[in-house]
Amino acid sequence: MTNDLAHQYRDGRNLNARMKLHRQFTPPGEDIWDFVWSRYRFADTDRVCEVGAGTGAFWCHQAARMSRASLILTDLSVGMLAELQQNMSPSWQACFARATAEALPFASNSMTVGLAHFMLYHVVNKAAALRELRRVVSSPDGWIGVILNHPDATRRIFNLMLEVDGSLEIPASDAERFHTDAGLSLLQQHFDEIEQHQYRCEMAITDPALVAGYAQSSERVQVLGLTDSYWREYRRRVADEIERTGAFSVTKGSTIFVCR
Repeated sequence: MTNDLAHQYRDGRNLNARMKLHRQFTPPGEDIWDFVWSRYRFADTDRVCEVGAGTGAFWCHQAARMSRASLILTDLSVGMLAELQQNMSPSWQACFARATAEALPFASNSMTVGLAHFMLYHVVNKAAALRELRRVVSSPDGWIGVILNHPDATRRIFNLMLEVDGSLEIPASDAERFHTDAGLSLLQQHFDEIEQHQYRCEMAITDPALVAGYAQSSERVQVLGLTDSYWREYRRRVADEIERTGAFSVTKGSTIFVCR
């Protein structure tokens, strides 16, 4: 993990700033975790390893489901792991480990399911991470779930930054460089069977502070050192659009890959 990423994910604050926007403004019935749970097929006897589990949002969203399965949840950040342990319900049979996706400290064929949600784009050696997931997940019945963003996901939030100041040079995010198209190409090199499930929805946002907070939580924005006056202008423009049209519209989309 680079120094910027280590700082970005030293704890759950930046991730939670982005998740707060999604939780508050995703339309009813269109939550991504509901979408994912309806496409995955877990069994009570599964042994599940999630790499880069973050704050555990996937499991906390459906705390009543699959509570008899065994979970091993990993993250590279000590601070993130601490929040993960606090967030997980005691009803889950969960263990926690600090680990890098490229070198998992688990025996071969020791899991039946491997998950990598919204994190593979941060991994330096993505092929090594996929080989590790394949190694620890037993075959032929095991499967691996990977989620990556569409290339235009939430782009409106960052495009507005350039409308405020066209001289800004905002680096491309890891998720923009390694999105669903690039992900599919790599996954096809490692798996014989890949299901794809497309998730997309529109958020009609009415809180300028949450839009600005989402942008400010990004590591590629934090390195720019933008002033308070810049962010006041940013929030003003969001508020003006909300006043004119009723909402600040943001598209989000992801692809869920189920690999065997």
